[in-house]
Amino acid sequence: MNSWIYRVGLSEKETNEEALNKSGLKYQHVEVESALRAHIEETLGKPYKFNTSMREDASDYFSCSSLLSYLYTFAGVWMPSLVIEKFSFTQPINKEELKFGDFVYSYNEGDDKKSPNHVGMYLDDGKIIQASGKWYKGLVLIENLDESPSFKNIVGYGRVANIKEKRFVVEIPENRIDLKQKDNLIKELSK
Repeated sequence: MNSWIYRVGLSEKETNEEALNKSGLKYQHVEVESALRAHIEETLGKPYKFNTSMREDASDYFSCSSLLSYLYTFAGVWMPSLVIEKFSFTQPINKEELKFGDFVYSYNEGDDKKSPNHVGMYLDDGKIIQASGKWYKGLVLIENLDESPSFKNIVGYGRVANIKEKRFVVEIPENRIDLKQKDNLIKELSK
């Protein structure tokens, strides 16, 4: 199990390199798309686990939702934990608008066929990355979206961020839990 590093993302409007360098905090200046692409390979083949904890399970185990949260953490983009929360959080788009980094939501089991209970991230060329449930392959994999049994009942598509945006990803030291709140971090950097 890897040691979890808490990261907070800030836009270039919220801070700058001078303030970050002055703070002494460890950070990276990343483009969202590049950061996502840089961490996909390390997740492939990892086992599926329902109700994962980012702090305890990442990057050894993933649920469909925690996989996407994990990848976007490296891009400095926060999002809620659960699939249904992600569905409400993302900007709705049409299938024709799909591009790298967008989310595809589906219904796979349960009673409400209109509410998503599975999510994957769209890649290039009709591919999708997902942490597939135990009912299917039970691991993180890449498949053709149109052929994946996990996405036979698609209920929507969503966009999380501008993938060309540059962001600061700040590592929060364990002894500064106050900085886990973005507003506190911004105040600290403006001193």
